[in-house]
Amino acid sequence: TFSGNNHISHKKMRKELGIEAGQAFDREEFIKGLNKLKALYIRKGFFESLIDYQIIACEGSTEVDITITIEEGRAGRI
Repeated sequence: TFSGNNHISHKKMRKELGIEAGQAFDREEFIKGLNKLKALYIRKGFFESLIDYQIIACEGSTEVDITITIEEGRAGRI
């Protein structure tokens, strides 16, 4: 799930992140996708954006929930 994103849609963020629900979790691939997401915000002019995540293991299951929190900050303009 995503929270705090007002200027970039969830759909675009999921595409940039490159992981889908139900897919096997690979931390290394997730971190690569997260870096792509950070680069997207920089390309859109949000140089002060902060992206944090939390991985929560679901009890009694092999699944994890990933929550990505974004603080977009101010957009830079020239």
